[in-house]
Amino acid sequence: MGAQTYTATGIQLVLGKTYESRVTLTDNAQALDEVVVRGNRDGQINKDRTGAATNISSTAIRTLPTVSRSQKDFTRLTPQSSGLSFGGRNTLYNNFSLDGSIFNNSFGLDSPTPGGQTNSQPVSPDAIEQIQVSLAPYDVRQGGFTGAGINAVTKSGTNEIKGTAYTYFRNENLIGKKVEGATIENPSLQFNQTGFALGGPLVKNKLFFFTNAELTRQTDPGQTFRPATSAAEATAAVNGQLNGVSRVLQSDLDLISSRLKSVYGYDPGAYQGFNYRTYSDKFLAKLDWNINPQNTFSIRYSYLKSFRELGPNANAIERPGRQRGRIPHQAGGGDRVAAGPVRAG
Repeated sequence: MGAQTYTATGIQLVLGKTYESRVTLTDNAQALDEVVVRGNRDGQINKDRTGAATNISSTAIRTLPTVSRSQKDFTRLTPQSSGLSFGGRNTLYNNFSLDGSIFNNSFGLDSPTPGGQTNSQPVSPDAIEQIQVSLAPYDVRQGGFTGAGINAVTKSGTNEIKGTAYTYFRNENLIGKKVEGATIENPSLQFNQTGFALGGPLVKNKLFFFTNAELTRQTDPGQTFRPATSAAEATAAVNGQLNGVSRVLQSDLDLISSRLKSVYGYDPGAYQGFNYRTYSDKFLAKLDWNINPQNTFSIRYSYLKSFRELGPNANAIERPGRQRGRIPHQAGGGDRVAAGPVRAG
């Protein structure tokens, strides 16, 4: 405003070349109408600004890479986040909700949402429409947290029938076997995740449905080392001459297992050649009803059943010396651990 418009056409930029355009704009006097500035009496500059918050759209959820297929892969877009810690607060001070309803892990261990102890997510990312992370909301309806309030909104059906189907597969054949020239055989492992999502109208413009189901099956090696079959192998393992071989003798482990069975009636299970199983079944169904222009009704059902086998606690096998909860074994001048797996659901 106040100068004539200048337009340049036919300019072609060549890679690596610089183009300069020097323009002198001539004055163009105009008569302007009055400018009116009004203030807000209540002092609220923008009613849409309700505190520090990050909104992750459906486009971001659909296009951003995700490794664990969890909310954590998207909430990291929040500048104040470090994993699931926001603003330096412990993760237990967060509040997770789904469609506005509280969705925290009531058991209160290290996982903030249900299914975390089995490395499972309660809702598939394919069923999430948006995610909001609020750190300091002004809205009095949001509370119960001093870390962050994370609210995920599930998808709803539309007037068009839309669906997706997906599967992810991985096993030991997709992993390399050579490390700095040494060939190491990969243990047996497998991961398979399959799911689908489908939504559409039951009554156009009136009643809609959305459903999502996902199955996960995973097998991890319980032990990547095997015991030494002889004293020579145990010595070679101690000297680092054998890969994947423990310094503990197989004969000693057999004696311990036999002793536990015969004297105490306890079967400790296998100490080699076993796998840890993990599975997860999740399902979500949602109905949305537009009763009239002023009222809507929505009902959602979510289901999760997950299971995971775990190994022994690390404190039972890592610390040196004779301690409670571990079985020391003398082999070649030192206190060696011979602890078998402990399976737990």
